[in-house]
Amino acid sequence: MDKRKGIILAVIIFLLIGLGTFVFANPSNESLKGNDTDTNKNEDTQNDLDDENTNDGEKEEGEEDNTPNTNHGNGGNQSGSGSSGSNTDHNNQGGSSVPNVDNAYNDALAAVEKAEKTLNQEDVDYAETLVNALADSNDKTGLVNRVDVVQNVIDVTLLVQELQDKTNNATNKDTLEVARDFRVDEDIIAKVSSLSNEERKNELNNILDELASILDDTKSPEISGIGDEDFTNKNVSITITDTNDVTVLLNEETVNLDDLKDLSREGEYILVVTDEAFNSTSITFTIDKTAPVIQVDDQTYTSSDEIIYSKGRFVALAIDELSGIDKIYTNGHERVVIDVTSDGRYEFKVIDKAGNESYFVVMIDSIAPELEIEQLQENGFVNTENTQINVSDVNTFTTEILDQDGKVLNTRTSKVNDNKTNYDRFGIGWLGEGTFTVRVTDVAGNVIEKTFTVDVTAPKITKVPENGSAVNYSVSPKIEDENLDTVVLTKNGTVVEGYQEAGMYELSHDGVYTITATDKAGNQTEVIFTIDKTAPVFDNLRNGIYYQDDITVQVEDENLAKIVAKIYATNEETEIENGTVLDLESIYYLTAIDKAGNSTSIYIAVDKTNPIFKDLINGHQYQDVTVQVEDLKVKTIWVYSYNDKTTKEVSNGYELKEDGTYKLTATDYAGRTTSIYVELDTVKPDVILKKWMKDDNHLEVEPSQHNYCVLAFVNDKNLKSVSLNKEEYENGTLICEDGNYALTAVDKAGNETVINFVVDRTYPIVSINGEDYQGTKDAGRLDEVNIEIVEDYVSSIILWYNDEKVEYNAFDFTQEGTYKLEVRDEAKNKTVVTFFVGKYSTSIELIEPDSLVYDGQAKEFVAQLFDQNHQKIDIPLNIVYEDENGNRGSAVDAGKYTAIVYFAGNEDYEPAYFRKEFTISKADTLFAFVAPASLVYDGQVKEYEVILKDQYGNVLNETISIAYKNDSLEKIDAINAGQYSISAHYAGNKNYNATYSIESFEITKATPSIEVEEPNLYYDNQAKEYSVRVIGADGKEISDPSMSIVYQNMDTKEFLDSAPIEVGNYRIGIYVRENSNYTRADKWINFSIIEKPVASVIIDGVETTFTSFTEMFEAIPDNTLTDVIIFDDIKEDIVIPTNKVVNLDLNNKTLSGNKVVTNYGTIKEIKNGSIVSENNAVINHGVIETINDLAINSKRTGINNSNGTIYTIKNSNIEAIYYPIISDNQSIIQVLENNTVVGHYQSAIDVGGQSVINKIVSGSYTTDGYYGEGQSVAGFGIYIGSKATVNEIAGGSFKGSKAAVANYGTIKLISGGNFEKKYEGNAWDLSKTFLYSGKVENITGGRFYSYDNTVSGIFTGKYNLDPNYTFGEAVDQYFTVSPIV
Repeated sequence: MDKRKGIILAVIIFLLIGLGTFVFANPSNESLKGNDTDTNKNEDTQNDLDDENTNDGEKEEGEEDNTPNTNHGNGGNQSGSGSSGSNTDHNNQGGSSVPNVDNAYNDALAAVEKAEKTLNQEDVDYAETLVNALADSNDKTGLVNRVDVVQNVIDVTLLVQELQDKTNNATNKDTLEVARDFRVDEDIIAKVSSLSNEERKNELNNILDELASILDDTKSPEISGIGDEDFTNKNVSITITDTNDVTVLLNEETVNLDDLKDLSREGEYILVVTDEAFNSTSITFTIDKTAPVIQVDDQTYTSSDEIIYSKGRFVALAIDELSGIDKIYTNGHERVVIDVTSDGRYEFKVIDKAGNESYFVVMIDSIAPELEIEQLQENGFVNTENTQINVSDVNTFTTEILDQDGKVLNTRTSKVNDNKTNYDRFGIGWLGEGTFTVRVTDVAGNVIEKTFTVDVTAPKITKVPENGSAVNYSVSPKIEDENLDTVVLTKNGTVVEGYQEAGMYELSHDGVYTITATDKAGNQTEVIFTIDKTAPVFDNLRNGIYYQDDITVQVEDENLAKIVAKIYATNEETEIENGTVLDLESIYYLTAIDKAGNSTSIYIAVDKTNPIFKDLINGHQYQDVTVQVEDLKVKTIWVYSYNDKTTKEVSNGYELKEDGTYKLTATDYAGRTTSIYVELDTVKPDVILKKWMKDDNHLEVEPSQHNYCVLAFVNDKNLKSVSLNKEEYENGTLICEDGNYALTAVDKAGNETVINFVVDRTYPIVSINGEDYQGTKDAGRLDEVNIEIVEDYVSSIILWYNDEKVEYNAFDFTQEGTYKLEVRDEAKNKTVVTFFVGKYSTSIELIEPDSLVYDGQAKEFVAQLFDQNHQKIDIPLNIVYEDENGNRGSAVDAGKYTAIVYFAGNEDYEPAYFRKEFTISKADTLFAFVAPASLVYDGQVKEYEVILKDQYGNVLNETISIAYKNDSLEKIDAINAGQYSISAHYAGNKNYNATYSIESFEITKATPSIEVEEPNLYYDNQAKEYSVRVIGADGKEISDPSMSIVYQNMDTKEFLDSAPIEVGNYRIGIYVRENSNYTRADKWINFSIIEKPVASVIIDGVETTFTSFTEMFEAIPDNTLTDVIIFDDIKEDIVIPTNKVVNLDLNNKTLSGNKVVTNYGTIKEIKNGSIVSENNAVINHGVIETINDLAINSKRTGINNSNGTIYTIKNSNIEAIYYPIISDNQSIIQVLENNTVVGHYQSAIDVGGQSVINKIVSGSYTTDGYYGEGQSVAGFGIYIGSKATVNEIAGGSFKGSKAAVANYGTIKLISGGNFEKKYEGNAWDLSKTFLYSGKVENITGGRFYSYDNTVSGIFTGKYNLDPNYTFGEAVDQYFTVSPIV
């Protein structure tokens, strides 16, 4: 239902209910309907409401007449308020009749009560007339007030009705705003709230709430299901969300919400949604289900059309009339327009803004087919019948084979591969040798042809020895080949210059000869032979010599055949290799024989072991010594005596006679000498036993029984060990433990001395009542005494009773008193025991606690029991605490107490009693004021933490009163800056004393902070205005602060009216004025507006920026290293002149242009950024030491090293259509490391001219053969020209569209790397991984793909695998080179 209509209905209903209350309030339930009134009708006029209350008093048919006849009273049934005789009808009198005087008050009262019930204006007017006619009295005043209340209800009701009318009749936001203003101006909400008639107030409030849903609605409707200015190719379902009813216009036509559930018609839509508060939301969107088209040369093509185009450049216009074009893709790459210039097959995808897609295929062909003759050399020769011919073109073609007379020998037509490329591949083995021409013609008439000569026969070398043999005569070689090109002779690895030109003369001198004959087709024949007439020579050995160490047999003879060794130690004869190490001790007979039959023989011996003295160890002592030497052959034995300083030569078996030290020396025939030192010792160790003395003057004693500690000392210069009871003993160690001892001393020669003795140091044992006592002891009180003395050797027993000596054996121990018993043994060890017989008297002492001030803990005394000698008795005593009221318990709270202790006594001690009075005093208290973290104004209340503590520092949880006052002693929250005091009071309690404390503090003014946001200070013809914010103490911005901002030109000192624009030096001043809570603050900032720089450099220690590279290079000094830092993305070509030395840091920025960096000087390092080029990214004619961490993208070349030197290219991503890395002429690149290099048309690395790459360490180097749009060409991971060299490939991955490597030149070493299978899906069939006639001089590592799973399927040209390495077995068609194990 429309909300306005609902409000109208609600007003009518509540008026009817209110005005009809009079009828329903009648307790007699009589019907008060008028003749023309129906209370169930719901009319919308005030007249109807008035009519509903006009009742002429007539009864309904059949109704009893049992009620008074009044029309404005309360039915006559309220006490004293009805009129029993009046027949007055105020409606009939028009309100002008005056009632009878006698009944005036009652009539007025009845009229007022009726008006209160009906809330009808006529009833109110009538009641007012009757009331006004009354004489003045309190009753009249009461009735006047009641009439005023009713009138106010009617007036407020009319205001609400008028507000409802204005709301319902509003036609736009402006007229609705009139209703809003009316509600405010008339203060309607407050007036309704002030009504005392709760029923009417509630009814009006309900209406105001309904009206408020419109008047307070400022939120526009929400539209979901599609966004503003969206495009879609699907049906659209739209949902509207709003708190009120809405009106919907779709393309200026009114629709209902269901009409928006499924919009499917194509077209542009404008949707406007307006709610009852005239809040409106509008969106536009488009439904487009039609795919785009393209227009070429005035002809239109729809999706899926295939276009054949032969006019060169192809330009098409993409059209979508409804939503417009969003994206265009050419072969998967996003483009702005359809515009291609190169031949090929192109797939175009066009997408409109609604997501509809169209697809078109275009073929452009203006280029002749591509023709390749595999293994064709530069001179036009082919040296294998296995050569394949490859032809490809975007369109079909025909291939013809012609002989040298022009006769067509064969005609072929193209085929189509899986990638829909027209191709043909065929072999020429059937042609045989001769000269031929291949001619290819495509359907467009483009022709390409190549002529070649097939020569597969190698030159023939005659009149030479068998390959690999040795002869002792002269040789005269002969060579036959009609296409002979070169003959190369090497002697002992050195080329003999001019041999071919000299007519290939006779060879007669000793040497290793290699003859290599090569024809023009590259066919080659090689023969190796040796001329040798010299016998072998043992290079490092002499006949008849004995050698101390292993010897290596080394024979000098290039044609050595074998070496025979006879080993006398094992009596065997065996053939050994040259360089064999002889490590067995023996005599050898060696014979060396060369291939010519010459031989040389020698005798030698190997003796590696020094002479050995049997059963003797160097530096040892012996009781007897016999000299016995073991060796292969002993020459001499010498004995030197240190006793008489004499030396004499002896023989095996010689015995030493006298004690002393000797040096024994033995020498063998190999010249090895052994010397040892031995000592002859026949004397036993000397052992001395001593009594231990405190002053260390120990007394020597004979070993026997001892009642004291002893020490032992052993003297022997060759002492080996000393043991006590078989445990190791150290000289001078104290022996105190009782026991029997055996001390044994042995010297290094085995001589031994043993002594035996006893130590006894134990006190006698006195056992009393079964308890043992030793030394001086107190046995305490005893009831009975039974004594036993445990000692084998008692010398004396003495007994004292009450300090008098008595006879031990005759004494009775039952007498009460004090006893002392002394027992001595024969070793004079003494035990003394004291004891008491009878009970002890006792006494009690109390020890106070540390404090008797209340601390919440029970105050506990310590009770101690003492005997008659005031010795402590360890018997626990119980203490009873009694307060001043006689209550017993713990003494905790402050007050007076008595501590009572009683000891009842026992069999050993007499009873005891003690009491002590004491007082626990109250604890003092104090306040600790903890200031807030900051007393600087921050807009927050500053509240101290007030802590109540007792005198012990314990925090108390007691009620305290706290007050803050300002300097005028007014209680106030401490917020604003100023002087304050805080006071705290504690009233105390039974355990704590009261306390009061006050502390002053100040909240200081805060200093606002000034924050500025600097504008872009590069000149751009815009005012450089700073954004200024004043931040308050709370960290929030101060709104509308009192401040001033000025700008000053620092060049002219002139103050400006506004922010500056032009280049120059300036400053800005900001001044914030002081107020009650903040201090003044100001801030000056100098700044300059400058031309935008391109780079900065440091010259003479000063950093300088430049706005152009030309200016910069003119400024930096020659031949001085200068750091250059790029400031921003720049489109400008950089030329580094000769004699400039720079570090170029791109600073994560991008340089772009045509020839972006051209270097004639020296770049120490260029790093850290991107280079985008339309032509050449980096051209080097000078020196670049390091290229590091660059991203290069170029349409032609990435790095063009032209007669320059680059030391290192590393960590870079380089992509180019033609040549990512090219090194030409006589350029050098030292190292390539960890790069990702991607080419498309040519090779990833192109090594041309006489250039050199020293080492490729790691990285990825690939070319996919994709050129332009849809073209496929022969590309390689690396291309090496015929005069170019790569010294080493140690790592990296190489992959091309045709093969991994194109090698016409030289690779000196491959020690690593991954040479991958070519890219699939192009015109090239699988073939060898290394193509063309270049050579690989040595291979020690790497992983190589083979298209036919054989090693021969890897290389086309020559290669040499290091003899210590192998290709191993292929895994998934890859061979991995590894060492031979």
